[in-house]
Amino acid sequence: IVWMFSAGRPVHAPALATDEAVFFPCDNGFLFKLDRKTGKEVWRYDLGDAQSSRVLIHPETEDFDWDLYGPRPMLLDGVLDVGAGDGGFHGVDAATGTRKWRFETKGKIRGEAFAHGDNVVFGSFDMHVYAVDRQTGKEVWKKMTGGPISTSAGLVGDKVVVGNRGSALVALDPTSGEKLWLNMFWGSAVESAPVPY
Repeated sequence: IVWMFSAGRPVHAPALATDEAVFFPCDNGFLFKLDRKTGKEVWRYDLGDAQSSRVLIHPETEDFDWDLYGPRPMLLDGVLDVGAGDGGFHGVDAATGTRKWRFETKGKIRGEAFAHGDNVVFGSFDMHVYAVDRQTGKEVWKKMTGGPISTSAGLVGDKVVVGNRGSALVALDPTSGEKLWLNMFWGSAVESAPVPY
């Protein structure tokens, strides 16, 4: 073991590693930056979701309430973009750990975001896919998909592709959010993240 760090609570998200740092959100409500060589904490940013519930799979879990995943932060142009369990989506300065902006949805954000032009795109348990301006955090568009989105949306070719717990796989125009097609898998949640080819 080169180093070990304990955040004191579970980590359900994959970490983002650069040459100098490791970034990850934790169920204690913080986004952490660690020095990659030493494992020492550089900063922690309060995502505000420490009290957000997480329901792990159990025989008594009903109505697809379970919540297994966490979002890996996206780093672009010195800004970390990451969602949280309280429905907030954050733009955080990667060097200092200070908030640049926060956008509010009405559901947990457990999937990763991706950049498209000047926007960042992500899904929420509130059934919507959002595009927000990467500089300001202002909404550019949002689209209802008909079911909670518990994993990542992705850019496949020239389409935003996302699945939901309402049995739908949806393709959207990344510029406008217009629905391009919808495929239903009746009785089955679609929780696999799309893989560009």
